[in-house]
Amino acid sequence: MKRFLTLLAAGLVASLMLGCASTGSVKIPTPAQLAQNICPIVNSDLTILSASTVLNADQKAVLNDTIIPGNQAVCAAGSAISVADLQSFNATVFPALIGLVSAVPAIPNQGDILLALVLAQPILTAVVNAIPVPVTPDPASGVVAS
Repeated sequence: MKRFLTLLAAGLVASLMLGCASTGSVKIPTPAQLAQNICPIVNSDLTILSASTVLNADQKAVLNDTIIPGNQAVCAAGSAISVADLQSFNATVFPALIGLVSAVPAIPNQGDILLALVLAQPILTAVVNAIPVPVTPDPASGVVAS
């Protein structure tokens, strides 16, 4: 679990940092690139956590009903993942995961994991907010909608 959260936070930071071009500008990773880099690690660790004996029935319900399905939805989207998918993930899965980890003191290195989550969520928010939303023309008016 610690590895998952540390890698999640590190992956988000690395995605931002690796996007720096020689010109000094930052290239924001696409949602598909984020999913491709992070999903294998997260899926593996969520599988381990779901089999853990440190969670009670309510906590396993949060994991199985909110966290795992939210993660699977983002990962299943693959190259079709959108900014809205990441926003949904950030608004639902991150708070559920932070709440779950906060409620289970038996998780080894709980403080480190919480720190990684608390740091990763605003990084994902910044990445999502920096991704340009495609502009599509409004065929009825001939005006471009944003």
